[in-house]
Amino acid sequence: MNLINKLPITKIKITLAFFLYKTVSIFKGKNKKKVKKTVKGITYELDLKEGLDLSMYLFGGFQKHVTNSSLINISEYDTIFDVGGNFGFMALQYAKKSGNATIFSFEPTHYAISKFKRNLELNPDLSDRINIINTYISDKPSEKSNIQAFSSWRVDTINNKDKKRHSVHLGIEKSADGVKTTTLDRFCHKNNINKVDFIKIDTDGHEPFVLKGATKLITENRPTIIFEIGKYVMTEKGIDFNFYLDFFNEKSYQLFNAKSEKIINKSNWEDIIPNLGTIDVVAIPEKA
Repeated sequence: MNLINKLPITKIKITLAFFLYKTVSIFKGKNKKKVKKTVKGITYELDLKEGLDLSMYLFGGFQKHVTNSSLINISEYDTIFDVGGNFGFMALQYAKKSGNATIFSFEPTHYAISKFKRNLELNPDLSDRINIINTYISDKPSEKSNIQAFSSWRVDTINNKDKKRHSVHLGIEKSADGVKTTTLDRFCHKNNINKVDFIKIDTDGHEPFVLKGATKLITENRPTIIFEIGKYVMTEKGIDFNFYLDFFNEKSYQLFNAKSEKIINKSNWEDIIPNLGTIDVVAIPEKA
């Protein structure tokens, strides 16, 4: 196994972000809570205490392979599902990149929804094509949910003993009080959506349940799908990579590492997927 895959990658990133935040604070001031920044024609309101926001401020983005991989082809009038919308970074990128695509972005936490709505206000040319859906996505509908939703990665402190933080990825659970759960199949049925071209899933380990609740959608539409995966989150959910291999093999899909664009299969997945970090995997339907 690759030595890097054994390292606590996410904790290392958060620790580095902590020191970057301290450096930025010297110049910006610790009391400067929010800043605006325009990146590639999209304006964001950023809280520099948040890891994702800080990355956007310093580097103009994060996980660029999620929007710019050659494996992902988004056409002008596509319908896109963004599961785990957070503050809207990916949804805004997809809207900008596509021209006229319609995006449905699913986000359960009130904290992230508030930030997301603010970013839509700052981008009126894109906001009319982005629909924020305040709900959990899983494998079965429910009036209540016990799903944990993490939508904050604070970097002004790195107290790993904080009980609100996840022990590995250090995300902070945020309230989703009163938020219901649905499935992508049910959402499509209720809203008469008959065409879905691309799905992005980033739900901190809940990806298998999102996929199971989208079986009909995937079988009938055969969209390209990008989702996050790590060994520690699979262990938390009591599965291994065979779940994904079986799920997608049954539907004649191939799996690729989004960053390297190399195929992932039964013989190499253990060497590619990190123990204490995550990668993004692209599922592409095989041509008939």
